[in-house]
Amino acid sequence: MYIALKRTIKSVQDDVEKEYIRKMMKMASIVNEEDETLENESEKLAWYLLNREWTSIIIWELIFSFVVMFNMFTVPLMIAFPKNMQANMPLWLELLLEIMWLA
Repeated sequence: MYIALKRTIKSVQDDVEKEYIRKMMKMASIVNEEDETLENESEKLAWYLLNREWTSIIIWELIFSFVVMFNMFTVPLMIAFPKNMQANMPLWLELLLEIMWLA
C-alpha cells in the first residue's frame, strides 16, 4: 500500500509540475505579445496625447519649470513678508505667473 501511495503522489506531482510549466509558458507568450503590441502603440500616439519630443512641448516644459522654481521661492516670502514682496515684484509679473498656472 505504501508503494502504491508513493506512486500516486509522484504521478500527481508530475501532473502538477507539467501543468505549472504549461501555464508559465502560456503566460510568457502572453507577456511577449503584450510587449510587441505596446511597442507598436508607442510609435503612433493617440490624437489627444502630446509627443514629448516636439520642440514646442520642450520649450513649454522648460518655461513652466522656471515658473515652478520661481514660485517655490517667492510664495513663502510673500506669505512671510507681504508688504516688502509686493513692493519689489511688479504686478504684471505676479499676474503673468498666476495666469500660467491656469493654462
